[in-house]
Amino acid sequence: MKSNFALSLSFEGLSLLHRVYDGWHLVGQVALDDADLTSALDRLRVMAKTLEPSGILTKILIPNDQIKYLTLD
Repeated sequence: MKSNFALSLSFEGLSLLHRVYDGWHLVGQVALDDADLTSALDRLRVMAKTLEPSGILTKILIPNDQIKYLTLD
């Protein structure tokens, strides 16, 4: 099953992307220092439900510098 949304995390904030026929479309962004972070995130959720009323399947995009890579013998 393919996700229809992606939540991209960064130190600056969160970006919500929606899968479209030729890639991804930016739905909206929320800064982590937003005065009302809860409401801002709720607005993103409402926009997502408007785009996909049948359900939201989301993958999380973690910044590459936040992933620890190891090589094991």
